[in-house]
Amino acid sequence: TAEQAHALLEPMLQPAEVYPFHIQLIKHGRRTCSARKPDCPACPLRRACPSAATFHPALGRAKRRRP
Repeated sequence: TAEQAHALLEPMLQPAEVYPFHIQLIKHGRRTCSARKPDCPACPLRRACPSAATFHPALGRAKRRRP
């Protein structure tokens, strides 16, 4: 959720960076990560994104084998 993202990211930013970062996330959502058709192959965050494998299975994180 937006609240969870805010709680996770805000401590990582300086106070002066919070609003510009917020604006950049909005731009990212409009340009790359739209809800209906995200462009996961073009996304610089795809390796850390849990949704990338849902929308583009070939981009998903490699699953670790159990010994």
